[in-house]
Amino acid sequence: MPVPSASASLNQTRTSSTGSSSSTTTGTASASPTCTAAASDESIENGDFENGLSPWSVDLVDIMSTHYGTDQPGADGSCNAFHVRMRRNSQSDDLRANLRLVSPMVAAPPSSRWTVSFWVRWATGDQDSYLNLFANYAVAHRVDATSSNWTRVAFPYTTGEDRNLQLVFSFVLGAASANEVWIDKVAMEVLGDVTSTSMGPVLAAATNSAGR
Repeated sequence: MPVPSASASLNQTRTSSTGSSSSTTTGTASASPTCTAAASDESIENGDFENGLSPWSVDLVDIMSTHYGTDQPGADGSCNAFHVRMRRNSQSDDLRANLRLVSPMVAAPPSSRWTVSFWVRWATGDQDSYLNLFANYAVAHRVDATSSNWTRVAFPYTTGEDRNLQLVFSFVLGAASANEVWIDKVAMEVLGDVTSTSMGPVLAAATNSAGR
């Protein structure tokens, strides 16, 4: 399926000391054994996964060698994070993504400006693995696997003409034999005088163009 033109240009983040100029990253120490549940950013319902997975949904592409769930602890002292474990499977080498994590729909005015942020951690810094973050079917940001520490990613995003916004994290093992990735504290901060509301669970979006 062809990917519609993006309303924001593709940003790429390498979770190391050299990040994209259009995004910010903040490395932290490895996961702490303690956690503190905090009020989440309700621009995206349950973006910190403190209440499990709902109302997020999962499109599990590689059912033979990909496993997912919530894991403890999360990023920056939180209690939970979304976790994906991927391994090489010769029967699914042609897949462009192992799993897609789909956010609830967010009502966002057309042409509104946001800062989209999340925390990410990889099991190994194998640069063959990566994730693409889609916004309304178009790649808005990419993160390569280059660090096993929690890293905060933030980048600007401007909506198109649609009044609803949906984020899709597409996890790709690539040429690596195995890897794991954790996602936490997904949030959107509005820039300007607009408001947004979460619209609850929706069906998984089709993002078949999640490859390189």
